[in-house]
Amino acid sequence: MKGGNPSLTLSARWTAFTRERRFHMMTAMKWRTLTILLLLVLAAPCFAWSTKEHILLTRCAVREIMADPAAPKELKQFLGEAQPAVGSIADE
Repeated sequence: MKGGNPSLTLSARWTAFTRERRFHMMTAMKWRTLTILLLLVLAAPCFAWSTKEHILLTRCAVREIMADPAAPKELKQFLGEAQPAVGSIADE
């Protein structure tokens, strides 16, 4: 509503302006909401990390530490007692 209608009163012009502005704001909010929902739906497969993967990652870390000659002897002893069936990297 660029030039406005000169026959309308100031109050009527203001109401029309705010109505138009609200429409554009609601449209923008709808697009933002739709975009956010779309991103969340597309990102859903990224949340597929379960306990199995945590255990696998921990076992790999323990094997790396056990094979590292610079690792402290006490740490290797603790990890060997905590996870005795881990094995070594050579077992892979």
